[in-house]
This record gives sequence, structure tokens and C-alpha cells, in this order.
Amino acid sequence: MLNRYQQAAPNLNQQRYMNAAMAAFQNMTPQQRQEFGQYLAQQGQQQGPNFPNASGNYENPQMLAQMTTNAHQQDPGFLGKLFSPQSGKAPIDNPAVKAPLAGIAAMAIKHALDQRH
Repeated sequence: MLNRYQQAAPNLNQQRYMNAAMAAFQNMTPQQRQEFGQYLAQQGQQQGPNFPNASGNYENPQMLAQMTTNAHQQDPGFLGKLFSPQSGKAPIDNPAVKAPLAGIAAMAIKHALDQRH
């Protein structure tokens, strides 16, 4: 799943990435979104990218989608590196980690397939 994300996400423009992230976050529970948002904000403070508009209301799927889109724009490899099993920081088996990456990857793959036809 992480490999699919790392292959597919760079092929999305900003709007498609944002739409994919929004769809992924809407499918998560508020608690999963809160966990993901807190983790993302914490890691952003430690190693960039910066999330100046993060208000702590991580249960809001639109805000999380904007955060991940901003992270992707500032450092396209940030989320992939952050959630890599080798990072030792975020267990890839955690649903709060898997859901957004899988959703974004699925949208990117769908977009690539649509362009072929």
C-alpha cells in the first residue's frame, strides 16, 4: 500500500490530491482523523513541512485534506517517508495511517487508468 502511494501520489495535481485526501478522510472515524492530524502536526513541527493553519480541529476532514495537500506540495516525499516502516515512528498497520494513504493512492491509480482510456 505504501509503495502504491509513493508511485501514484506524485502523478496527481493539487486539486486531485486534495479530492483524494478529502475522500479518504471522510471515510475515517473522527478519532482516526484526530490521531492522524495530531501525528502529522507533530511530525511537521519536528521535520517540516509547516502547517501554519492547523488549528487542532483534526476531526475536520477538509482541514486534514488541506494539511496533507500542503505537505505534499512542500515535500512530495514527506508522507511516504513519514509512514515508511523503516521510519520506526508510525506503524503502517495503524488504520489511522493506512486509510489516507490508501485512499490517495486509489484515487491516483484511478486517475491514471482514466487517462489511458
